[in-house]
Amino acid sequence: MNLSNRYLTKSEMTRSGQKLYCVKKIVLGELEIYGSSAIHARNYIESLSRQQDIYLSYHYIIDSTGKILGIIPENEIAYSTTDVSFNMESIGICLIPENENGDFSKSSIESQVELVNILINKYNLKTSDILTCYDVNMRRIPRRYIDNLISMDYLKKLAYKSKSV
Repeated sequence: MNLSNRYLTKSEMTRSGQKLYCVKKIVLGELEIYGSSAIHARNYIESLSRQQDIYLSYHYIIDSTGKILGIIPENEIAYSTTDVSFNMESIGICLIPENENGDFSKSSIESQVELVNILINKYNLKTSDILTCYDVNMRRIPRRYIDNLISMDYLKKLAYKSKSV
């Protein structure tokens, strides 16, 4: 797995440093900065630390090359949804679409499946614990999974199929 960490600077808007209570869910989101690299997306989120309107962060960003970048430690809260209590008990994964249609590359899907599999094993989760931002706060992201429920079901099956016993 192509994973590295480049954590955000602590700030009120992107990385409070507050500890995660537990992990009960995985939430999938997306950043609409089409075709961008994981580091570019990370730097965009870092830039939000200097404003006062938007709380936003994820534990992981996955770009179209399949690179996974950790930007918040798993034991800290990320602002991947607008529901604060949900954020206190979930790991957030951000996908970067290849294009304006919201398509994800084969590499990004493969990395996502691998990461989700690791997380469901690590935290003893079920497929019903894999959610989208839409499931939590009705934001229509990631669009590819919202508009095509078959894709979301397929992702869950792939991730859970390889779950260690």
